[in-house]
Amino acid sequence: MKYLVIILSLVFVCFSGCDQEDIRKSPDQNDEVFIVGHVGGWLGSRALMLNKGVLLVSKEQAGVEMNAAQIVNDLEWEVLADNEARNRIEALAAEFPADLFTDDRQSTACTVAAVDGQCPFVIKVDTKDAIRVWTWDSPSTTGPSDVYMRGLSQVVYEVLE
Repeated sequence: MKYLVIILSLVFVCFSGCDQEDIRKSPDQNDEVFIVGHVGGWLGSRALMLNKGVLLVSKEQAGVEMNAAQIVNDLEWEVLADNEARNRIEALAAEFPADLFTDDRQSTACTVAAVDGQCPFVIKVDTKDAIRVWTWDSPSTTGPSDVYMRGLSQVVYEVLE
């Protein structure tokens, strides 16, 4: 019995001692990290991060103004053990229209935050830790990128309910 307690204690220490930095950015990471959420009124929403097939949710809200580096580096994350939610965020990542969301079209604007509105965002962190961010601040437009961001916004709201 004494050895069982010791073994279980060691297993617990090994798994609970995992640093969050290891989850976010490990050296053998092959895929981009995909983060979605809302910024704006009432401090935005919590963010959702897909990293190596693991879905994480931030413990804090993303904030009123878009600060991608803060979201990536400063928020605390915990695993969201919900297969349906993970599948929905994986689908968003797979459907991400990279031809529409190019580096020269990055955006951090959220003018509706001035009236307590929120803007959905996508953050991608590549294997070299380069952070790219796009917010959506055009609820009256109907182009392909608008359709994607509307869908993303709806999925984020539903997953975080």
